[in-house]
Amino acid sequence: MRVGLLGDVHAEDVRLAAALRHLEGDVDAWWCVGDVLDGLGDERRTLALLRDVDAIVVRGNHERWMLETDARSSLSEDELDWIASWPTQVRFPSELGEILLCHGVGDDDMSLVLPGQRAEDARAIVDAALGEDPAALVVCGHTHVRMVRTLRGTHGSPRTLLNVGTLYRKDRAGFARLDTAAREVRFYDFMGDAVVEGPRFPLVG
Repeated sequence: MRVGLLGDVHAEDVRLAAALRHLEGDVDAWWCVGDVLDGLGDERRTLALLRDVDAIVVRGNHERWMLETDARSSLSEDELDWIASWPTQVRFPSELGEILLCHGVGDDDMSLVLPGQRAEDARAIVDAALGEDPAALVVCGHTHVRMVRTLRGTHGSPRTLLNVGTLYRKDRAGFARLDTAAREVRFYDFMGDAVVEGPRFPLVG
């Protein structure tokens, strides 16, 4: 399974379109970890681009806030209904074990796990959110900081957190390609609006 991974998009429609073009024909599916809305670009075009590729999208805290406050902006009823239908988690079987797609960690869309965080602190956050959950790979976002980090939780087996990063122009922008057969993830960076290849990381599983 080869999957294009999109982090917090934040309405960056131009960069989203570039990411989709760059991996066109090279991935079997697109997954997005949420926070699609609330940014400096075109929200409606962003949603249309994700729909055009049948992206699997989970709901981030920005979508939750919008739905909770009824801040509908200029979106249509159809667009709002689609956003409301996004789950907080989606699971996939794979060669790596079960993959969990979410925004923060599990149903907690505000969880903050960072690369430099103490292992004990990171493990406590993940254990609180997932407990005995069997997911071997957690594809997540929220922090805007890309990360591949393996922790051993209370369930005993190693669990890898893969944070995709963001497309937001004020942070380090990029996206990723997950290859479950090759057991690796490859990141891509933006230099302006141009895509350049970034690092590869092996995945435990």
